[in-house]
Amino acid sequence: MRSRPQTPSIKGSDFSISFRNIHNTNLPWASSRLSFTITNKQQRNRTTQLSTIVGLVLGATTVVAAAAPTIDVPSAFAKRDNTRFGNGFVTNWTSDRSWILEATTTLILPALNSPQVASSALGLWPGIETPAGDLIQGLAISDADSYYCTHNQGEWCIVTAASVAGQMQYGANTSATAGSKITFHYVYNQGSSSYEQYISINGTAVSSISTPLNHGQKWGTAIECQTPPCGTIDAHQYV
Repeated sequence: MRSRPQTPSIKGSDFSISFRNIHNTNLPWASSRLSFTITNKQQRNRTTQLSTIVGLVLGATTVVAAAAPTIDVPSAFAKRDNTRFGNGFVTNWTSDRSWILEATTTLILPALNSPQVASSALGLWPGIETPAGDLIQGLAISDADSYYCTHNQGEWCIVTAASVAGQMQYGANTSATAGSKITFHYVYNQGSSSYEQYISINGTAVSSISTPLNHGQKWGTAIECQTPPCGTIDAHQYV
């Protein structure tokens, strides 16, 4: 597995974040609006804003039944038994004294995967993971049979979600077309010890959820296929 030379990284006394190419060896890098806020557990009134770190373009991916998972992330919207992953991008874990206080990124939706199989579902998502394996995530889901949420045929289902102790929690869902800009905003509420999650489509808020959870220490994206094959998903961007 090759990684791009001079992979962007940021280090401090209490955190180390580096960005690496997990699967797609032709991943281009550029400036972007992907941003993180890391907070120090010993000095909670001090936060470090890490912004304009890296631009992300994931190449076209075909997810088939024979493919093994390629990313060390927990299964997300797992109601079905068989899960596979395509291209992805993850950070290293933060140190024990630090966590991800806030993260924001925008996905430009590609066309739906082709072919769509009625018994399968494909999800695109960015998420924050805790050391316990819990996951805060927003989902863009392609499922022809509306198994996961009701949406317009031929469009993506957009929904806030969280996986806690293996159980899924969902916010409101809606539909979105290819080319829409889906902004995912996650922020840790230290007063309530919970992650608050917000999704907007082309600047309009559409879904939110609040989940009591321990601190998240890892961030990543995924192309997740439930019950392969899931066909081919076009190249898409996080900006």
